[in-house]
Amino acid sequence: IDNTAVEKLHYVTELAEQIKIRSTAADDEEEEEDCKFVQFFPSFTWIVRDFTLELEIEGKRVTEDEYLEFALQLKKGVSKKVSDYNLPRQCIRNYFPSPRKCFVFPSPASPQNMTRLESLQERDLVPDFVKVTGHFCDHIFHNSVVKTVKGGHRVTGKLLGHLVEIYVDTIKSGKVPCLDNAVVALANLENQTAVQEALKAYQIGMEKV
Repeated sequence: IDNTAVEKLHYVTELAEQIKIRSTAADDEEEEEDCKFVQFFPSFTWIVRDFTLELEIEGKRVTEDEYLEFALQLKKGVSKKVSDYNLPRQCIRNYFPSPRKCFVFPSPASPQNMTRLESLQERDLVPDFVKVTGHFCDHIFHNSVVKTVKGGHRVTGKLLGHLVEIYVDTIKSGKVPCLDNAVVALANLENQTAVQEALKAYQIGMEKV
């Protein structure tokens, strides 16, 4: 995780400008609104592939998570160079507070087998790679939080599809997506569906009578 890798996440620095929680917010409420973004964002997991370095910092053995936090440390100073260096790191730290996770994967196979990686069986993979994969899958399956929208309502696959359509249509229109508006639009869609299903059930029941 070097500076180039962190800078590739520059879009994180634009989150506050590209999406809003409320359609209208006073200037003095903007900072408070930024803090509320974390309620809607997923957990942060950084996966490093083909990792060949030693997990050491200043000669001391560290964990993967400590390695990530070291890479996200801020530099002291007020110069533009320091500010540019700190900006993506500060945004990651603000928008994705702890616990952040990191997994470092070794190369999955020997050099001679890398050219036919897709056809390899699990027994042909490097044991350390299989071990890390198991830990990673356990973390994702057991610790990942179900996506929710404002109000704590869980998002199913169907609802996620509607949300994506709402966000894309808003962006295509040149407007800034708003979480509040998206939830209201989503609720309207779900309410219409519920009414239609209720009416259908009522009609079927009446026909039986």
